[in-house]
Amino acid sequence: MFDLQTKWIGLTAAQRNAWSQWAQYQNLSTGRIVTARMSGQQAYMQANRYRLLSLLEIQDDPEFTPYSLPASGISIDAGLGSLTFVFPDQSSSSAYRPIVLSSFTLSPARNSRPPGTRHLVLNTPIDDQTWNAYAAYVALFGTNTIAGARLWIQYGFIQISNSTLSAFTSLVVTVT
Repeated sequence: MFDLQTKWIGLTAAQRNAWSQWAQYQNLSTGRIVTARMSGQQAYMQANRYRLLSLLEIQDDPEFTPYSLPASGISIDAGLGSLTFVFPDQSSSSAYRPIVLSSFTLSPARNSRPPGTRHLVLNTPIDDQTWNAYAAYVALFGTNTIAGARLWIQYGFIQISNSTLSAFTSLVVTVT
């Protein structure tokens, strides 16, 4: 994040002003209740943080293009030796990048976000809608070999062209 802060400082006044306008555009266009408005710097940091976590290049100039985020709906295969996400048909990997957070095994009584939740970096899709996250999960948490274990998952999308974020959906899945 320090690198993003340094890059923000290096932006021209016109670029900073454009990010301020982009923040207002995002606040007003999401269709959700906005309780706090982002500044240009906050918009730049948020958009580029998710771009970096999704292995995309930093965007110095915001894109004022109409956006259409994919409908929610997801299929997750959480089996021994696999953790695969199948996203909706309209979430093509050329237009969107999924953002997925996961936990280690949940205790039986927990159904909410636990401490130690991490971002799973999804490098390459298997096909246009299917992403294998098992290697990313093992790199963060080690091998999970307990059938019946429960994982907390949160997912959303970033639109590659203009850094628009979708709403995030949380759920608990069971390893089969």
